[in-house]
Amino acid sequence: MDNVIAETNGEREKLLEEARNEAVFLRSKLEKSLNAMQRTSSMNIVQKTQEEVFAVARKTLKDLSSMSLEEQSVNILYQSFKGSKNEEKKKLTKAFQACSDSILVQTAF
Repeated sequence: MDNVIAETNGEREKLLEEARNEAVFLRSKLEKSLNAMQRTSSMNIVQKTQEEVFAVARKTLKDLSSMSLEEQSVNILYQSFKGSKNEEKKKLTKAFQACSDSILVQTAF
């Protein structure tokens, strides 16, 4: 009877240890998953905030000017080229002439 009780207690301790190990593993996995979800959520919030700020800035600038933000950006770029030194103009001209493709100007918008 003592052997059966000892064996049962040993088996119970073994099962409890396995359950504890499984609980620790699952808790660790859950914490990693929650941290990943928090990072993703934070990045999404930052991206949405940036998009909203850009949208508000674009609308405000458009309301304040007679041109769209893109048109104004191109005008500023043109004025900076126009005001550049002759050497810089020659370099830009050569670069544009060397390029057989069209020129693409990109902005954050």
